[in-house]
Amino acid sequence: MLLLATLAEAIERPDLTGSWRLVLDVATQADIPVLGTTRIRTVQVMLVDVAVSPAGLWARHDTCSLEAETQPSIATTSFPAAFVDAIPSKEYLVELTPSGSGWGVHMDLGSVALGYDPEVGGFPSALQAPGVIDWDHDGAPAATIQITVPLFGMVSVYRAQTSRAVLDGRVTPAGQVEGAVTVSELQQRTLGASSRLFIQNPEVRSDPANSRFTMQRVPKGSTCLSVAR
Repeated sequence: MLLLATLAEAIERPDLTGSWRLVLDVATQADIPVLGTTRIRTVQVMLVDVAVSPAGLWARHDTCSLEAETQPSIATTSFPAAFVDAIPSKEYLVELTPSGSGWGVHMDLGSVALGYDPEVGGFPSALQAPGVIDWDHDGAPAATIQITVPLFGMVSVYRAQTSRAVLDGRVTPAGQVEGAVTVSELQQRTLGASSRLFIQNPEVRSDPANSRFTMQRVPKGSTCLSVAR
């Protein structure tokens, strides 16, 4: 009887309702002429609220911060506050399934379009494309990121991107959620820049083997200011 009770306790459905700090650590690779393969690591921090809905567990997140690192480190990429603020909030199901002696978690965060409006036009190939908008409301077209390079200083790059992140992980004994990130629908294009030398479009591909996520509980009422890196 003790063994049965222990097993039942081990597979008891966890309660994931509440507030969480979700960190997506996503790796991509780009093939750049002369330099070869460049590895990009993007870390996105979100504040997530999980609640029970008629459809099941339902999550809503807001992006709090976004950082990127490249190897080799030939330039520094930064995302202005206007860029981070413009990333749309997302809502999605949190699917829990028994997995061995624990529970697996699946979350499809859905597609995110940056720098253009997919309802107006398809993925753009030029600034003049119908769907290109001032997405981050900074007075420049598309989505503006900033790249700092020795000798050139800071350059504004106007970019369009679409991607879809799917999270598959598990609830740990400590009550966290962690696992792998798969990025699909990945398209990225530089449409313009404050220096024409930076209008380049190397092939970019996801690196799922080096992409991870973690979710940690945070107190109710937490804000982006308290969870951002």
